[in-house]
Amino acid sequence: MDYIDFINSKDIRSYLRSIEYKPSLLESAFFIYSSRIKSLDEKHEGWKKLVKETDDLILDEKAGSRWAKTDRHIPETYGMSAHKLIIRHMEDEELILEYFCSSSADCVFVPEFTFYRSRYVGDTRPVYYNSESGLYFKCYEDARDYCLKEVEEDGEIVDYSIKKYLFSSSSDEHSNYVEAHFNLSGEVMSIDISACNYDRFPDKMRDYLTSREKFAADCDFFDRMWFDIPTPFRKGDVVVSSTGIWGSGNPFVLLSTDPQWRKSMAESGKSYREGSDLSDMIATGWSIGFGDKPTEIFDDEMTNYLDIEYYREDFKGLERLLPLLASQIKGNIDLWEWDILKNEIIKTSLPNYKLDYMKSFPEVSMILDGSPVNSN
Repeated sequence: MDYIDFINSKDIRSYLRSIEYKPSLLESAFFIYSSRIKSLDEKHEGWKKLVKETDDLILDEKAGSRWAKTDRHIPETYGMSAHKLIIRHMEDEELILEYFCSSSADCVFVPEFTFYRSRYVGDTRPVYYNSESGLYFKCYEDARDYCLKEVEEDGEIVDYSIKKYLFSSSSDEHSNYVEAHFNLSGEVMSIDISACNYDRFPDKMRDYLTSREKFAADCDFFDRMWFDIPTPFRKGDVVVSSTGIWGSGNPFVLLSTDPQWRKSMAESGKSYREGSDLSDMIATGWSIGFGDKPTEIFDDEMTNYLDIEYYREDFKGLERLLPLLASQIKGNIDLWEWDILKNEIIKTSLPNYKLDYMKSFPEVSMILDGSPVNSN
């Protein structure tokens, strides 16, 4: 199996294949775990083949510093089998999915759709919004059939989810529910659970929730991974997240990825160390043309670096500031040219609300049109 195929970014997938990159056991397991383009069944199939095709790995000092035992800290996964942790995570997801699909008298199923709304006048990015259906179903099958019918009839739906809610009681601090996300073909993409009152759940689910407090394969194994995966991107490239999971979802000018930054620190004489966990696997950069102050550079844009792709859409309005900024960073234009071109883009992009208001008066409109204004 080609485990690179699970990576969300098509540009990173293409690049890794071009250099004939061979991911390790842990890297392959992580690619599958992080995938937003493969269904849950495909991910489980991938993990099962990975376990079958690879030698097991014990998470200790030999496996890397992240799993090493020290005087100050003993990781939850220290001494555990990578294969068994992958299998445990699959079993947990299968348990939650089995419970999700079952019906009982104390729950309802509520569909929620994600719609694509075309650009408003003045918007620079497509707009998506979520909306609950307002309908409640007593079994999963009825909710699923309703969603598939809606998808067939409404072309603006891009995906949907179904939440299985347990009826709330006065003792509940938050809602108890299980949520499954689906693609337009009706395949389950992910499954998750929110639980504040374990007593509301059946015995098998209660045992799982209790054990998760001490150890969870997703949190204590997958989320603690960090990797330096080769990418084709360089400082000054205009990129965008392929998933929109982190950050604003807007295109931005790349500064660096976390592995690139750590290597640059080492080159400057500072000691190099790997990142601590998944939250460190970021790409950072500058965005401009968005937000409350669209003409100012925002210097803290970030997203998962394994999700970024080259931005291939046309630049509209103030978005034209992005390739301008990229050209300046790459040294293709100097600061004088940057300043002149930036002012021109801003002048030709921002609507002049005061002028538009004045044009609504006939006497002003006549002046602007050059019409005669004498009293006769």
